[in-house]
Amino acid sequence: MNCQVRDVGSKSGVIPLLLAAFLWSTIGLATKRALNAGSDAFWIGGMRAGVSAVLSLIFLRRRVLDFKLALIGIFFTGPLYLIYVFSVMHSGMGIAAVLLYTAPVIVIILAKFLLNESLNTRKLIALILSFSGIVAVGLRGGGNLDLVAIALGLGSSLSYSGIILGVRKLAVSGYDEIELGLGPQVWAALELLPLLSLSRGSLNLDSMISIVYLGIFPSFLAYYLHAMGLKRIEAGPASIISNLEPISALILGIFLGEQPGLLGFLGSALIISSAIIVSWRR
Repeated sequence: MNCQVRDVGSKSGVIPLLLAAFLWSTIGLATKRALNAGSDAFWIGGMRAGVSAVLSLIFLRRRVLDFKLALIGIFFTGPLYLIYVFSVMHSGMGIAAVLLYTAPVIVIILAKFLLNESLNTRKLIALILSFSGIVAVGLRGGGNLDLVAIALGLGSSLSYSGIILGVRKLAVSGYDEIELGLGPQVWAALELLPLLSLSRGSLNLDSMISIVYLGIFPSFLAYYLHAMGLKRIEAGPASIISNLEPISALILGIFLGEQPGLLGFLGSALIISSAIIVSWRR
């Protein structure tokens, strides 16, 4: 029998998800650079959302004031931008990433009830492989794992899960990629920009370069690509494919002189295997 891409995982959906995952893999480095330059979570989250919102308003033609897009932006996108920075600051990039990427567990379970997606053996095997790989890649560098770390990490995971489920729900009801990817960015900015008044950080050229980068590439562009993928792929498989992000981060680290070690290579193999399992069938 011939191998072919699944209906829920066509090439036209997998490719934008992979590109989004690559862009998201640079968040940790850019965030770390901004923090080292003197910024804090409020500056990074607020200004990242603000830059993305300005660009989004240029391309949005309608539904800017849409209630459903507002819910995604306020309850999921905005909180993710802020909580994940706090998670990285408290736990380190490895632990923060592991806890964030528990999201596929949440998505696959809730998608069965909220989106009527199947929960089959293939997805469960891919989920186990993916999460095992994430743990192997994320924990190789150590980090701080306590109750605060768990709370922040699961807060990030719930926010990310909400984005995936919400966008997929609206995708199948007729919203287009621009609306789905960019609409919530505006509402996230409206939520986070007022919080700049709580900032104790500073803004300088180095931190601003990193924050502008975060607003353009891992936000504005990545969420558009992510929405494009979710128009064509079910929420569960899409969440597993997006778990390829840590592999991209691992590769970037190699170019920067980091050694991935055995755990890094093993974890990468598990994550890649999980993505193949949910994307292909005989």
